[in-house]
Amino acid sequence: LLLLPLLSAVSCGAASPVAPTSQFAQVQGTWTTSSTPTMVTGGECLADNFQLSVGRENRGTLTINQGGATVMATLIDQDRTTTVYSGLVSATSIVLNGASCTGCSFATAPCPNNAEERRDVILQATGITGTVDGSTISGTEVGLYNIYAAGTRTDPLGTLTFNSRFTATRR
Repeated sequence: LLLLPLLSAVSCGAASPVAPTSQFAQVQGTWTTSSTPTMVTGGECLADNFQLSVGRENRGTLTINQGGATVMATLIDQDRTTTVYSGLVSATSIVLNGASCTGCSFATAPCPNNAEERRDVILQATGITGTVDGSTISGTEVGLYNIYAAGTRTDPLGTLTFNSRFTATRR
């Protein structure tokens, strides 16, 4: 009972507390994604085939787990390709680096000008960089591949780069 007047005296003259602002955007949860290739470079004998993907939207689901600035994410796209990412988030941005991918590489694709020649297209790196604005992430996605003669993994014959516009909306 003796503390009540003391607490009242302290609280009467105090300024209203200010809510702290988060230094990290809160991105944990499930997001609906859209990735649309805007530019494809390289591709060796398969170049014309890969150019057909420019402008074609690929939708998916991104699930993000967050611990402060650190994030782990899994993206499953409409073709059931699954990419696992690790990355960082700031107050307004997110960077995801591909850690593993199932279904991202493919083997024995026939060259259109000579079906007897086949190529293995092997993912080397993938990543997403975006701006976080509330329930929206917008930015870019890049996929880098090496192209090998089928059945080999030495001396790539060429490279392939996909640059895509990436958006995600929180569910």
